Amino acid sequence: MKKPSFLPRPILKLSLAILILGFMLTFTSCSSTPHLLEAPKITFNEQLRAENDTYVGTLEGCIVGRKDKGIKKLPVDADLEDFINISSEMSKTDDQGCYAVNLYWKNQPYLLADVFPDPAHDSFTTGGLQYLKSARTVSLDIPIVYGKKQESLTEQEITMYSVSYVLKRIAEEVVIPRVQSIYFAVEDIETVFPVVGAKVSITASTTIQPVDSILAQYISQANLREIAASSVPTFIVDSETKVQEPKGSLEFHVMNYAEYELKVDHPNYQPVDEKIYIEGGLDKIIRLVPKNKNGKYDIIDR
Repeated sequence: MKKPSFLPRPILKLSLAILILGFMLTFTSCSSTPHLLEAPKITFNEQLRAENDTYVGTLEGCIVGRKDKGIKKLPVDADLEDFINISSEMSKTDDQGCYAVNLYWKNQPYLLADVFPDPAHDSFTTGGLQYLKSARTVSLDIPIVYGKKQESLTEQEITMYSVSYVLKRIAEEVVIPRVQSIYFAVEDIETVFPVVGAKVSITASTTIQPVDSILAQYISQANLREIAASSVPTFIVDSETKVQEPKGSLEFHVMNYAEYELKVDHPNYQPVDEKIYIEGGLDKIIRLVPKNKNGKYDIIDR
């Protein structure tokens, strides 16, 4: 009886190695690491902005696998560990493997520039765009990650205009130069001692545009006008009253090239009622006449 023939042991090992390698190659060819179909992009959704003014923009792209077929239901997010002021809304790929990750400001210091001028028109008027175009810019490289293990996919650059810079420029150039500081100190006309407790009132005699109305000529968005207005001294639109202290003078902020009414009252002195036209800073001493004396008050330069 003829004994069965066996392959020599070294040949058997080589055959098994070839078989395993072939299996690995076959498996690799059947699967593919998820990758982007094309370069991702940054877009701007006007409806989202209308619903939420902290909306920054949307990171969009499509993730595909073997034969560039879209991978659906794959979690995609932005890795914002190094961006403490931005949050994101996790997305899942659709049937074509496309995702859309929305970004939001926690505190809005910049305005999206990649799709300029559309977002700019949501925030600035035609007059305000001139400030925006000369503003400082900053570019951010935001990593895109996918899957439960947050595998890195790509980094997407977005460019921003510095909103704080733009708002400061607008306030400095179109509001602050119109505001003047005026000072008054109230004294006894005979002793020249301060008349403690004298009430000094400044009332607008004409219509004074509030700061929000001035800024609205350049900034459409109310919350951005509020930020810009915070750098402007509060000036008198209607009326303001202050009381004379034992020392120092009283400061008021008023609009330049406007008329105001000055009134001073104290129970022991004759009242003051004067029209003042503002065309520069004032620093005046108001000297009151006691009620039991004849004479007229005096207003002199300090």
